[in-house]
Amino acid sequence: MTLIKDLLQVQLGTNDSDWGTLMPGTVKLMGVNSASLKSVQETEMKEELRGTVHPGYIAVVKEAHGEGSLEMHLTYEDAPYFLDALLGAAVSGTSDGVRDYTASADWASSDPQPSIFTIKYGSASSDNYVAGMPGATLTKFNLSGESGGQLMLSADFLGKEVATSDGTLAALSDRDVNIVLGAHGALWIDVSSDTVGTTAITTTAFAFELDVEPGRSLATHMGSLTPSGYRHGKFAATLQLTLEMTADMYTIFQALLDPAVTQTLASRVVRLKFTSGGLILQLDFAGVVLEKPEAFTDRDGVVTLEMTLTAVYNSVLGTWMKANSTVPDLGTLA
Repeated sequence: MTLIKDLLQVQLGTNDSDWGTLMPGTVKLMGVNSASLKSVQETEMKEELRGTVHPGYIAVVKEAHGEGSLEMHLTYEDAPYFLDALLGAAVSGTSDGVRDYTASADWASSDPQPSIFTIKYGSASSDNYVAGMPGATLTKFNLSGESGGQLMLSADFLGKEVATSDGTLAALSDRDVNIVLGAHGALWIDVSSDTVGTTAITTTAFAFELDVEPGRSLATHMGSLTPSGYRHGKFAATLQLTLEMTADMYTIFQALLDPAVTQTLASRVVRLKFTSGGLILQLDFAGVVLEKPEAFTDRDGVVTLEMTLTAVYNSVLGTWMKANSTVPDLGTLA
């Protein structure tokens, strides 16, 4: 039978204790729009003096690893898997489906550590066209949303390897899920000295885009072609907001446009909260505007303020990013 794209699926297996160990799939992701797994190797043709002009004789593989990416219509039910991978597995309140996340300052051993996955991508048909990547470590997290649309998640991973021998899909069922919509969203913007979530900004937000790179890289040692683990680096993140130019937004615009604006005046704490019934996805972000906004942008003819915040530590928030996921029926992640 010809394999078509519609027969493909993505499964995750989780293993936090032994990086790179192949794990069976425990959850079938819902809302996947596209997926990619790629085997990457550094190969070199050696230059030699052999008395000929043939192109070469010896090619060597010096290093190999895996790369993967997922693009999804984000659901409330699957958001915790990716927040666990970005900010560390949630440790508080998980019995009732409430998960709280705080970006670590130093990834101390006492801090919640990022979830590491085996990603399996392929078809569950009898032909078993499947590839797998153990040690899948999140390296990029991009979340965007807009009015009249849904939240889209794009996530990149590095892993130990990609191989068909790491495939084999488990017999996992579809799940009932709820897509996070722009219509579910609410926005708060506060000065950096205030508690996040103080000042609601209503009937103003058009779109947002959160981009986070946790600075992780693979570690490969002598004696192995593939990596044996990963190392943490410094976080880098931005939050872009597209807002209707109301009187309140014009006040912010004036302050940011001032040539003598200080870091304090250019800093904001932002809360984005999406709710549907008892389902919640909440993001708190502290940032500073490093580039002055353009005067005047528009969206479908409506004048807008486009503001990009670069992540910065905030003493009131106690970090630069926090998140909350609440899914009452999801006490334990599969």
